[in-house]
Amino acid sequence: GKGASEALRSGLVWVSDTPPNLESSKAAESMPADELRSLVSRGLQQYVEERGNASTSPAENVEGTTQNLGDPCVYFETDGTSHEVEVELPRWISGRYVLIKFLDTHGAQDHVALGYVALIGYFGRHSAPQPPQEMPLGPWMRRSVRRPWVHGGLLTSMFSSGGWVCDGRDFPGGCRSGLTDFHQTSVFTVTFRNFASGFDLCEACARDVDLGRATETAVLADIEALGGEAAICHIAC
Repeated sequence: GKGASEALRSGLVWVSDTPPNLESSKAAESMPADELRSLVSRGLQQYVEERGNASTSPAENVEGTTQNLGDPCVYFETDGTSHEVEVELPRWISGRYVLIKFLDTHGAQDHVALGYVALIGYFGRHSAPQPPQEMPLGPWMRRSVRRPWVHGGLLTSMFSSGGWVCDGRDFPGGCRSGLTDFHQTSVFTVTFRNFASGFDLCEACARDVDLGRATETAVLADIEALGGEAAICHIAC
């Protein structure tokens, strides 16, 4: 964050199916930013061929020391003010292990201050993509959404250390995450909040374009919540 004395400035990311060899990443420590960008954009083999692995190159040992890791998929640099960065991969990358190599900081380099690291994706090799009816929410850390059927204001993503409950529970079908009361979330649970009113939606509710509408799916969910007795619901109506 902004107040960190030694906020992380840059780093590399590898994704692999086998446990990464940490020693193999050390060659990147002496490489300048332009060399690292070139390594990521071209891939290890093309990078070495173009550079010729010359002794004058700052990456003279890159071929021998990083071949066990394969190609890094991301080189990132955090913002100089907010100390945040978000990178969207150009293609899906699958693997069982993730290695994040911290290279330097915005300060004196004597330690690293880090708030959090988030990896967004799917579990499983054949996970289906997001349903097409879901509304894209934009960048992960700075997302916003409007759901006029339930609230007239802008809802902005955030992490909250205070107790909150999803207000989607008050609409047909209830909360899409099953939240029914306070203290069912943690500090790592994203909420979409309208700051003026304190209105909160969980991730699942924020993604549901039908939230607030009495759709067949929502009505059936409400009937099931009553105990699955359609006759009782009919009489109550």
